Amino acid sequence: MRAHHYFAIILRCVAIFLAVYGLKTSPYIVGMVSASEGIMVIVSILLFLIPFILAILFWIFPVTISKIIIPFDGDNSVEAVDIISVQSIFISSIGVFLFVSAIPEIFLIVLSIIMQDDFFRFSTLGMSNPLMAGIECVLGLLLMFKSKAISSFIKSING
Repeated sequence: MRAHHYFAIILRCVAIFLAVYGLKTSPYIVGMVSASEGIMVIVSILLFLIPFILAILFWIFPVTISKIIIPFDGDNSVEAVDIISVQSIFISSIGVFLFVSAIPEIFLIVLSIIMQDDFFRFSTLGMSNPLMAGIECVLGLLLMFKSKAISSFIKSING
C-alpha cells in the first residue's frame, strides 16, 4: 500500500467521527430550527448537514481526497512505506482532526454573529474563542497540506 492508502483509512475513521458528531448534535439543531425563523432556519439546517456532507465525502472518496492531501511521489512499488511517508500520514491525520474539530466552533461563532448575539461582550472567553478556532483551522490546513515538508524537516533535524 502507498502512503495515500493509509491516509484514506484515517479519512474513513474521520467520516465515522463526523457522522457520530452530527447525530449527537441533532437534538440541539432541531431545537434551533423550531425556535428560529427566516435565515436562521437555513443556517441551523446547514449546521446539521455539513458534518454529514463531509462524512459522506470522506467515506465515498477517501483515496481521491488523500491523493490531494498527500501528493503522489512517483514511486510505483508496493514496498514498505518509508519513514517520511509514515510521518506525513500521521501529521496529515492530526491536521484533519484539528480542522474537523474547528469547523463546528466556527459555525457557532458565525451563527452568533448572524444572530447579533452579544457573544463577544458577554462571553467569558471574549475574543479568545474565535481566535483559537481560527488558529486551529489554519493549523489543521497547514498540517494537512504541508505534511511532507514538515516530515522532511523533522528527518533533517533528527539526522
